Amino acid sequence: MNLLYNNASDMQGVVNNPPSDIFDNPNNYAVLVTMGNVAGTAVNQVDRLTYDIRKSQRVLVIDGYGSGFVSGHVVSVSVLIVKKQ
Repeated sequence: MNLLYNNASDMQGVVNNPPSDIFDNPNNYAVLVTMGNVAGTAVNQVDRLTYDIRKSQRVLVIDGYGSGFVSGHVVSVSVLIVKKQ
């Protein structure tokens, strides 16, 4: 997935087709978010990646926080969702 410019300090993306059970039982899952090295983007400006499970909207949102983003910056990220045993 890609994080797209949201504002000068935040880029955001939504995970497509996460497991539907993650919204009802988020503690049953581990989520790992990693960032790829993509030339010409704001990769080196990202200070941290977080995820937010929005139960009411039933979406899994990934945020990249940093400084100095400009419109057009894109960061490539990978999201691994694992169900705990």
